[in-house]
Amino acid sequence: MKRVAVIGSNGLLSDEICSFCRTNNYPVTVYGVKAPVNAACDRFIRIDLLDQRIDAVDLARHDVVFYAAGAGIQSNLKEDWPVVYALNTMVPVSIAKQLQEAGFGGAFITFGSCFEIGANSLEHRFTERELASSDRAVPSEYCISKRLLTRFVCSNAPSFAHLHLILPTIYGPTEAPHRLIPYTLSKIARGETPQFTSGAQVRQYLYIGDAVGVAFGLIEKGKRGVFNVAGKQRFTVRELVEALYRIKGVALPAGVFGTAQRSDVSMENLQLDDTRLTAELPDFRYLPFEDVVKMYAL
Repeated sequence: MKRVAVIGSNGLLSDEICSFCRTNNYPVTVYGVKAPVNAACDRFIRIDLLDQRIDAVDLARHDVVFYAAGAGIQSNLKEDWPVVYALNTMVPVSIAKQLQEAGFGGAFITFGSCFEIGANSLEHRFTERELASSDRAVPSEYCISKRLLTRFVCSNAPSFAHLHLILPTIYGPTEAPHRLIPYTLSKIARGETPQFTSGAQVRQYLYIGDAVGVAFGLIEKGKRGVFNVAGKQRFTVRELVEALYRIKGVALPAGVFGTAQRSDVSMENLQLDDTRLTAELPDFRYLPFEDVVKMYAL
């Protein structure tokens, strides 16, 4: 039985990790500012990572530690840059060093983002090495802070297994309502006309349950280092929207593309090469996109 710790609460990722642990009877401790609302845990420790130092001795008693906290990914929250760099870079680096000092012998899991690739219009799937060394222009402090964490993982060599998973766009039925899939589904349900960018941006989409399943699959194999987790879904924004309308059996209104602006338009094509992951987990089964969409309460 694995003792699991999750740092960060009430996010899509942390909720799914807790759900996985509950299903598999893994005792789970959650560290965060607020107790989990949508997921159950066996122990909750209230901590503000911006102001308090985590108890590394207590943390090191777990077999698996997930760092699922972060800042800057949701542009609507308008977090200041010191918060973004603290939660995305300095805090996980500090925890990694504290775990080393505490004699931790388990697995520490952190997460990177396909947005670390930066500005790109080429039809190319970036390897872990290419992403980690990218100096392409990026539109936000979030991207830079994530790059810094990835470079740390590539350079650091702790005695424990540090597993760093680079994720594409993650999605699932409990994601924030302003995100593309729930936003589109809500417009369909209400019969309202949505607004989108030009729809040409290319992204990979990964169901959050599959992201957590991959993490535990690699943990079971004792893996460490950086792994791209690309999933099996590749859409342009237009193709994704069209698929949602098709699944719901509703005609897509005309003139909805090119009516909205986003800060990441320079990153036209962000795709990860998951060859390394596939070699380790060749039989992993990803849940089909349409099956996940049916889970949404819209």
